[in-house]
Amino acid sequence: MRQYNKSFNYFSGMGDSEAAEAVRNDRFTGGRPTWEHGTSGAARSTSRQKTGKPGAREQVDKRFADPLNLFARVARNRGRKPMTKRELRLVEVDRQAFEVMGFATRVSAEELKKAYKEQVKLHHPDANGGDRASEDRLRAIITAYNHLKSKGFAS
Repeated sequence: MRQYNKSFNYFSGMGDSEAAEAVRNDRFTGGRPTWEHGTSGAARSTSRQKTGKPGAREQVDKRFADPLNLFARVARNRGRKPMTKRELRLVEVDRQAFEVMGFATRVSAEELKKAYKEQVKLHHPDANGGDRASEDRLRAIITAYNHLKSKGFAS
């Protein structure tokens, strides 16, 4: 075996230029096969292809399959402007909480916090002499504010 390894010549049968080319290529890649970037099937497929399904997204390449059209909504929403505050509708519970706080519509977090502080000071038992009706109103205000805070309307 040692004798065979010592006598083995990889370059036997090659010309000088071929041997020099093999050494030069081997120096960079270590004998591993290489290919150019962008020559795979996915990179060559740059033309837009439709899937043929209604509402399906246009695919630039076929790197992954989307048989259930999970990404179709993203494609449909491209180019649309984001919803404005006017378009966002409040859930009934949120609307009622805003009404308890004294607002007919949605307000900023700062305005909501300011109104909360004012109403708590107004309806606090120490400020109004222990009135029971005012105490119930205070509970409703605190509950409404905590609900709006949990939903992200207040900080």
